[in-house]
Amino acid sequence: TVTDPGKPFIQDETGKIGWVVIEDELEKATAGETVHVNMNGATVVPGYIFDEIKGQDITITLLMDNGISWTVYGKDVTAKSAKDIDLAVTVATESKPVNNIPVNVLNKVTGEKYHVNISLKHNGELGMKAILNINLDAKNKGLFANLFYYNAARNSMQFVWADDIDENGMAHLVFDHASEYSIVIDKEIMQKSATAVQTGDDSVSPV
Repeated sequence: TVTDPGKPFIQDETGKIGWVVIEDELEKATAGETVHVNMNGATVVPGYIFDEIKGQDITITLLMDNGISWTVYGKDVTAKSAKDIDLAVTVATESKPVNNIPVNVLNKVTGEKYHVNISLKHNGELGMKAILNINLDAKNKGLFANLFYYNAARNSMQFVWADDIDENGMAHLVFDHASEYSIVIDKEIMQKSATAVQTGDDSVSPV
């Protein structure tokens, strides 16, 4: 049943449960359609789900348990053959900090600014552009959510994307690989300061 933990289902559809059924729904989807999948506690998405929408004008939204969701547009799937991806996201809290970014490196971009550290379970390239939809509190509406990832090889924070936070506190941030990240809330897009931290890397720009 829908209440069985770990069994994804089509949101607001009775009896449409499991990845095989979801794949069938995607196969039948028409151009411009979005299929909403409630992950129901699951975090791993089979590669064949992304292969099904690859190159098509079809979108899949994956609703995670913690209020976070992922959106993938078929034409943004680039992998020749998509692999299973664990899209679990750990959001740092005071009681459960994500400590994988050295504090001195993180402080170069955060300073006194409010920030949220997140860690993705998957490691490496995603084989697609995936949009993380995350609530950063309505009190931050009108500010920018600046996404930085921790480049371990360079021991630096790299600017990836920025989005303005809407009236409900939602921001939509683009990912193409999994790593350790920090979302820095500021009055402006922080690309210039990010480039300075990159020690001369001119390639830094929103994807």
